[in-house]
Amino acid sequence: MDSKDIFIVSTNRSDYGLLQALIKKIHLSNRYKLTVIRIMNKNNIFSDETINITWNEEIIHCSSSSRSSFESIEGLIEIDTNFLSYIKKYNPKLIIVLGDRYELLPIISQALLSKIPIAHISGGEITEGAIDDKIRNMVSFSADIHLVAHNKAKNRLKILLGNQNTEKIFVVGEPGLEEIRNTKLKTVQELSNKYKLNLDKKYIICTLHPETNNDKFYDYAQVFFEAISEINSKYPLMVSYSNNDPIGFDINKLMINKLSKRDNTLIMPSFGQLNYWSLLSHAHCIIGNSSSGLVEAPFLGCWTIDVGERQTGRVYGETVKRININKKEIKSSLSYFLNKERSKVRNSPYGNGNTVDLIFRIISKYI
Repeated sequence: MDSKDIFIVSTNRSDYGLLQALIKKIHLSNRYKLTVIRIMNKNNIFSDETINITWNEEIIHCSSSSRSSFESIEGLIEIDTNFLSYIKKYNPKLIIVLGDRYELLPIISQALLSKIPIAHISGGEITEGAIDDKIRNMVSFSADIHLVAHNKAKNRLKILLGNQNTEKIFVVGEPGLEEIRNTKLKTVQELSNKYKLNLDKKYIICTLHPETNNDKFYDYAQVFFEAISEINSKYPLMVSYSNNDPIGFDINKLMINKLSKRDNTLIMPSFGQLNYWSLLSHAHCIIGNSSSGLVEAPFLGCWTIDVGERQTGRVYGETVKRININKKEIKSSLSYFLNKERSKVRNSPYGNGNTVDLIFRIISKYI
């Protein structure tokens, strides 16, 4: 039997890491020929040296701007043009996508017109503070197979879709947790040596992404970073850049301006997936609004302070504290967790790290 071509589409540095376990599983299968389509911003090209690439990849470089929606729209046109060439080249029988990035819009439209089935991972979630909700739902309406993280997501998707394809909604968990479970993470000494900071004791991870539904979010970001800059410098602070959403570049400039003068602070465009998960596995807490605070951090025993409205509506566990963006709440929440021992909880409401075999069996039934 001839092997069938499958695309897995990655739109950013985060989902590329989360998809690794699934990428490896399909790549090693004789049943399928895998091509990973990676969409990269021209202004923020990132290569993760912690990932050993042994599969076929095609890269699409696209424009994006925090100041001009027109440049981001031009980026979608670039994705559209390039992706069409790969459909013609490979003739895939299935396209697998994850999440809710706007870069998925030209992908799903071409899949629909080309009558190529779509498998959508992580539908049925809610993020009220971002335009992601609308995009995620557009992807869900376009998808043929739905691979959701938990029962609440399944029930939401049933309501959203009505009678359309509800028999193809499957609870599988988040695939990134399986890659964590299968990965040998770095020791705290290895991380201390790598980053030239003493991480043996309590340290904090910080990431703030835009709330794309909030026109005043830049003002909130100023408050956030001012509060973070005043954290006692005896606690190392590990900070990663915002994503490529609108105003993301401006938030990065603000963050650098506010935090670069703080002692015991490291600012990185990205830590890379292995390093980031390793940092989470030893960190005392993570503060900001990254989804990793809700999904991966509880799995690795890290407390989470989730700020603002970006993740409002999402499921979260007992290790997560949600707060408003104001100095008083930020400082009191940090004080609360820093005066506690590290979390003993090692589970996530997004699954137990046994996802990829389920996904593989499901997609194999339909193509």
